[in-house]
Amino acid sequence: MTTAKVLGVVVFSVLLTVSVVTASTAIAVDRTVLNTNHVSETLQENGVYATVTAEARQEASGQLDDELSAQQANIPDGIDLDIDPQEVMKTTITEEYLAGEFKRNVATGLAFFKGNTDEIDVQINLQPALNRLSDQFNSSVVTVDTVALAQQRDIQESAAGVTVDNDMIARLNADAGGYESVRRQIRVQAIEHRDLPLKIDEDDPDSVVVETVTLVRETDFTDLQTSVPVSKELLVTMNENASSYQEARIAVKSQAVGQLPFEIVSSEPGVDVDTITLAQETDFESDQYGIAVDDQQIETLNENETGYNQVRQDIRTQVRDNLPSSASEDDVDDVLLEANAELKRDARAQVQSQYGEEASDETIDDIVALQNVVIDGLTDPGLTEFDEYTDRRDTAEANLETSLDDELDRGLEEANADMKRQAASDTRDRYAQDASEETVDNIVALQNVVIDGLTDPELTDFDEYTNRRDTAEADLEDAIDQEIADELDRARRNINADLERQIRDEFGSEVSNETIAAIAELQKTLVNGLISPEDDEFGAYETRREQAEGNLEESIASEIRDEIEEQADDQTSLADDFDEDNREISLARTTVELVSFAPLAAAVLAATLIGCVFALTRSARRTASATGFSLLSAGVLGTVTSLLASGPALDATEDAIRSEDASEIETTAIEGLVALIDSVFSTLTTQSLVLLVLGFVLLGVVYADRANYLPLGEE
Repeated sequence: MTTAKVLGVVVFSVLLTVSVVTASTAIAVDRTVLNTNHVSETLQENGVYATVTAEARQEASGQLDDELSAQQANIPDGIDLDIDPQEVMKTTITEEYLAGEFKRNVATGLAFFKGNTDEIDVQINLQPALNRLSDQFNSSVVTVDTVALAQQRDIQESAAGVTVDNDMIARLNADAGGYESVRRQIRVQAIEHRDLPLKIDEDDPDSVVVETVTLVRETDFTDLQTSVPVSKELLVTMNENASSYQEARIAVKSQAVGQLPFEIVSSEPGVDVDTITLAQETDFESDQYGIAVDDQQIETLNENETGYNQVRQDIRTQVRDNLPSSASEDDVDDVLLEANAELKRDARAQVQSQYGEEASDETIDDIVALQNVVIDGLTDPGLTEFDEYTDRRDTAEANLETSLDDELDRGLEEANADMKRQAASDTRDRYAQDASEETVDNIVALQNVVIDGLTDPELTDFDEYTNRRDTAEADLEDAIDQEIADELDRARRNINADLERQIRDEFGSEVSNETIAAIAELQKTLVNGLISPEDDEFGAYETRREQAEGNLEESIASEIRDEIEEQADDQTSLADDFDEDNREISLARTTVELVSFAPLAAAVLAATLIGCVFALTRSARRTASATGFSLLSAGVLGTVTSLLASGPALDATEDAIRSEDASEIETTAIEGLVALIDSVFSTLTTQSLVLLVLGFVLLGVVYADRANYLPLGEE
C-alpha cells in the first residue's frame, strides 16, 4: 500500500477517533444531564427532593400556622381549630408530588432546549396539593365547645326574671341531672320573679306545685267584725288530716264564742253547755233572805240525787236561820218562793250585764232560762225530784246549745263573707303586678276554699274539703303553668334574637353568614334546652346539640376550604422567568441541540470514515485494524480524560457555586448538581471502557485473521 494511502488511513483513523470520542461524550451527556429520568433519580438519590420537601413543608406550615392564628382570632371563643400545620403539610406536600412536578418540568425544559418546542411551559400544578390540603380541613379539625361558646354571651331576659350564669351553662351540658336542675332553676327564677309562693314539681320540672298552706299563709284571715283570727299554725293543722281539720274548725268556733262560758266539742262540732260552769259565773245570793250559794254547792247540786237534796236542805236551813224560831215550814216555803223570784231577777241582770254584748237576745233568754232552772233547783219548794230537775236542766241546756249553734253559724257565715272579701282584696293588691288576672282569680278561689273549710258551717267533711281544695290547687297550677310557659316562650324568643345580634355585631365582618347562622342555631339549641317545655329530655337535647355543633364545625371547615381555594392558584407558572430570546438561553438551547444531534452526526461521520478507510485499503482486515485502533484510542482517551478531569471539574464546580452561608436546601442542590456532573464523567468512563473492549475485540479479530483463524480476506 502506497504512502499516500497509508497517510490517508492514518488521517481517517484519527478523525474516526475524534468522532467516536465526540459521540461518546455527547451520548454521556444525553444519557445523564439531558435525560429526565436520570436527572430525577440522581436528585432523589442525593436527597434533593427530600430536602426540598422538608423545606417546603416548613415554610408552608409556617404560613398555614399564621393563617390559622388569624382565622382563630376571627371566630368566637369556644370554637377551636384543632390542627397541626406540620402534620397537615406532611400530607399536602409529599416527596412524590414534588418529584413528579420537577420531573415533568425538567422534561418540558429539555424539550424546549432540544428544540422540540418553541416555548418554555414550566409550571407547578398546585391543584393536587390544594386538594389534599382542602381535604384535611373537614369538621374533625374544628372543635366546638358549646359551654365555652355560650359562656361568652350575655344570656338573660329581665322581663321574665331569667338570668343564666356560667355555672348553669356548664351544668346544663354535663349530664341529665345537671340538665334537669338548671331547667328547674330557670323556672324557679321565673316564679320568684313573680313573688308567688310556689315551688317546682320535683317529678315534673315543667310544672309548678301549689302548696295551699304556703300560699294562704301570705294572707291575713282575720275577720275584723267577729274578731276571729286565724293563725298560720292553724292553717297548717287544718290541712293535715281529718282529725286536725276538725280541731281547726273547733278552734275557730271557740274563738267566735269569745267570752261566753261555753266550749266547742268535736261531735258536731258544736257548743257544749256546762250548767255548772255557767251557773258558777252568776252570784246566787240574797241578803234579804239570808241565802248565799257557793260554787261547791252548785257542783254538788248537779252531781246526784243525794247532793241535790243536801244542797236544797242547806238552802232551807239558811232561810230558816234568817226567820224567827216560830216560823213554820210553810213560812219557809213562802220565803223560798220570794227568794226564787228575786234570784231570777238578779240572775237576768247579771247575764245581761256579762253577755249582752257577746250574745243575741235569744241566746240571753236561753242562758237565763238555764239559770232559772238552777235557781228552781236551789229554791223552788215544789221541785223536790232530782230527775225532774235534770230533765228541765238538760232541756234548757239543749235549747241554749241550739241557740248558740245557730248564732255561731250566722256569725261564721258573716265572717266567711267578710274574710273572703278582705282576702280577695289583699290578694289582688299583692299579686296584681306578678300574675295575670286569671291566675289571681284562681288564687282567690283557693283562698275561698280554705276560708270555707274554716268557717262554712256546712263544710264539715274533710274529704269534701280536700276535694275542693285539690281542684282549686290544680286549677291554679294549670293557670300558673300556662302563664309561666307563655312568659318563658317570649323570653326564649327574645334571648335567641339578642344572642344572634350579639354574635353578628361581634363577628359579622369576620365570618360568613352561614357560620353566623350555624352559631345562632347552636345557641338556639342551648336556649331551648334551658327554657323550652318540649326539650325536657337530656338525651334528645344532647343529640340536637351535637348535630348543631357538627353543622357549625362543618361550616367553619368549609369557610377555611373556600379561603384556601380563593387564595391559591391552581397553577404557578415559572415561564415568565425565562426569555426565549435571551442570548444566554439561546446559546444554551443551541448547545443542547448540538449535543443532542452530536451522537447521530458522529455515528454518520464514523461510518463514513470507516468506509473511506475501506475504500483506500480495499481490505477488511486493515479496515478492522484501523477501526480497532481508533476505538481503542478513543476508549483510552475517554477513560483517561474522565478519570483525570472528573475530580478537578467537580471541585471547581462546587467551589464556584458553594457559599459559606448556603442554606441546607442550597447545599443539597449543589450536591445534587455535582452528582449530576459526576454521573456524566462516570457514564463517559463506562462508555470509554466499552470502546476499549470493542477496540481490543477488533484487534483480536485482525490478529486471528492473520493467524488464519478468521477468513477476512487477503491484503
